[in-house]
Amino acid sequence: MGRKKTCCGQPTARVWGYKKIFLIVTLVELAALIGVISYTLSEYDYPLRDDEQRSGFSLTLAMLWAVIAAIDFVLEAMLFEKRLMLSFFIVGCMLLEAYVIFDYFEGALDHWERQFRLIVVSCAVPLNIASAAYVISDMGFYSFHVVGADRRMQHAYQLASYFVSWTRLDVVIAIALVIMSAIPGLLTDLQIILTIVGLLFTVLWAALGYAFAFWEMKILMWPFLLLALVEPTFIVYQVYNISAQDFGEGIITYPTLILCGLAVGLRVLVIICMVRVNRECEGLGDIIFGYNSLDAALKVKNTGYSTFSSPAAAADDSDDD
Repeated sequence: MGRKKTCCGQPTARVWGYKKIFLIVTLVELAALIGVISYTLSEYDYPLRDDEQRSGFSLTLAMLWAVIAAIDFVLEAMLFEKRLMLSFFIVGCMLLEAYVIFDYFEGALDHWERQFRLIVVSCAVPLNIASAAYVISDMGFYSFHVVGADRRMQHAYQLASYFVSWTRLDVVIAIALVIMSAIPGLLTDLQIILTIVGLLFTVLWAALGYAFAFWEMKILMWPFLLLALVEPTFIVYQVYNISAQDFGEGIITYPTLILCGLAVGLRVLVIICMVRVNRECEGLGDIIFGYNSLDAALKVKNTGYSTFSSPAAAADDSDDD
């Protein structure tokens, strides 16, 4: 890893030493968790006939999607030093511990299975949180490597990274919300079709956000803003429909309502970040994607990041000449 580029031309960070160990161990743990959840899904009696089975199945499927998203967040955080995405992983670990504790007292599995899962997760989660927090505290070389020592551009890069991270989290929550609403029967067939179409627009919306933030395509700000208002409108409408019914029944309803509130609040936060990106990230795209060859801009090869290995530093030297 390191000194490679994405399909969009953005260089990746070096992942070595304890960071590589953290990445490998975390991916192995998440892969094992996917196996456990997949086994749980295979234990259901298909077809799902009652509401309790459908609710439990949707929660388990939503958890599987959350683990897959966690893998994406960890990879993104390590390859591009995005602190916020690794913070999402820490919050996810805390939620997993809370779920395992709840399942230990209220779950339907055998006692020894719940106890074994509680012991394993309780030992792994604190180590994951501590190691992730240490990795976050040691981040910063990548932004210096990409934008140089200019504090304004480093702030712009971090702000754009936060903006893209929030949009990615918004997409994850939107998909989880569809899983938790469609399978238990909280949505009609027409609403499910409209929601799937809305998911496609949400993915397009996140892509527009990335292009707006890092490619500085300011013209995309208005379609991004218009699409940002579509999902909260449908969520408010659906929450009203659920609230008008007897929503005390079913284990899926309250988590769905909570997730709806988080989705609306997150969309407001994304719009606020969008305004700040539009004001404070001028010139960021030229610095990140303005080099035809990253290797040509590096003056020090096969070493860690330094003042002389920054593309921005190389540009300053060429201006001095």
